[in-house]
Amino acid sequence: MVLLGMSGVNNVATLFRSGDSGHLTLHIRNDNDEAAFGTVIVAVGDSIEGAIAAVMYHARTLVTATNAGAAQPVAEPEPESDIKPQWYENWYDGLGYCTWNSLGQQLTEEKVLKALDTLAENKISISNLIIDDNWQDIDYRGDGQWQQGWNDFEAEPKTFPRGLKALVSDIRSKHKNIQHIAVWHALLGYWAGLAPSGPLAKRYKTVQVTRDDAEKSQLPIDGQMTLVAQEDVQAFYNDFYRFLSDAGIDGVKTDGQYMIDTWTSPATRRTLTKPYLDAWTLASLRHFAGRAISCMSLAPPIIFHSQLPTNRPAVVCRNSDDFFPDVPEAQPWHVFANAHASLLTSHLNTLPDWDMFQTAHPWAGFHAAARCVSGGPLYVTDPPGAHDLGLLRQVTGVSPRGRKTVVFRPSVGARALDAYVGYEERGAVLKAGAYHGRAAEGTGIMGVFNVGGEGVVEVVPLGRFPGVVVEGGGGRRYVVRAHGTGRVTPPMEAGRPGAAVVVGSG
Repeated sequence: MVLLGMSGVNNVATLFRSGDSGHLTLHIRNDNDEAAFGTVIVAVGDSIEGAIAAVMYHARTLVTATNAGAAQPVAEPEPESDIKPQWYENWYDGLGYCTWNSLGQQLTEEKVLKALDTLAENKISISNLIIDDNWQDIDYRGDGQWQQGWNDFEAEPKTFPRGLKALVSDIRSKHKNIQHIAVWHALLGYWAGLAPSGPLAKRYKTVQVTRDDAEKSQLPIDGQMTLVAQEDVQAFYNDFYRFLSDAGIDGVKTDGQYMIDTWTSPATRRTLTKPYLDAWTLASLRHFAGRAISCMSLAPPIIFHSQLPTNRPAVVCRNSDDFFPDVPEAQPWHVFANAHASLLTSHLNTLPDWDMFQTAHPWAGFHAAARCVSGGPLYVTDPPGAHDLGLLRQVTGVSPRGRKTVVFRPSVGARALDAYVGYEERGAVLKAGAYHGRAAEGTGIMGVFNVGGEGVVEVVPLGRFPGVVVEGGGGRRYVVRAHGTGRVTPPMEAGRPGAAVVVGSG
């Protein structure tokens, strides 16, 4: 049995909580001025995968019906960029590089250029560059980023003195392999919104909103944020993305989206949530042809409003918390959390992003394998000069056209095959199943990860591999190849005695 609480429809959020005795309880948050009902969808099936699929399909039907009866705030615009015939490929097929963990939080133009030169010297050919947080012009108020607001569109003048356009021009002229350059920003501008006295706050109509957070250190000063008001949100996003496009930027990583669900006022949530989400979606389609990463956005109102409907191209969506390279205990949990989150997110109109990793890290192979089966993008955040070229060759290849470095990823991303096996459960490995190719003709893929930290051996029946036909297979036989050792099993038929493989880790 699977239960799904609906949110993001009719300004009502239906959430589950655990009672004092472990009972499942409902918590319904109504942001309307009048009474309203919450909605819970229940499905019973032979498997958890089938039951999840059933509730998600019905939820999409309800969301589609609700949106069809509502007035659309804006019509979807035509892309501004010239359309040129080209070989079909997705921007996220290329190897990416992100500045976040690699270059630190004191980001400068010089650091970015030096890092790209070092990649080139090591013959690492990236296609996508993400200039992460700390390029923006902010007011540096308070004790840290959570209290700081955004001044203006142009880059921080002290650390990027020539401006964003000059930097991008230099990158594109020197590193021809880099096809796409994206920049980071928060959905609301910066972590605390806009700088109250900055140029942006004077250029657009603004409102003051209050938000709350379980982590009080992550709140703005007095909980107050200055935001662009509802009537100016669309113009704000179009102006910002036009500025970025004129500077040569052709993609964005939009972070901190969950904050719209932390506003304390029901009226604020009711009037600002959808305008912000819709303005961002439409602007990213119009100016960047959908080259966007939706980050920190797995909040119920966003999932149901923006990620469940299929009336737009799939958006790349962060599937978990950040990759924390300096926290040893976070490494196995990161992969476990992503594999289990994918039980839900695989039914959304998104491409799962399991976040960046580092190739010279002690857990590098563990993370690289996880990213390869994830079905999402693959981008690294190596400090300059700290690279494992052998590992990169295992997860990437050169395309036959244009000699572009592409990443190896399946057409159907991985999700946990044992939903009820806990993280600290002994005697079992995490099995994440993916699939590549057409039905009945493709290849099942299983990523096997020892998240327990101790030796474990497990017998895995052939029928557990995605795509393997167990009943009515007509005598179809399969072989299994281990990536690490290269060993190949004899042909096996699912359901027959001995049709299994032994997996383990010391």
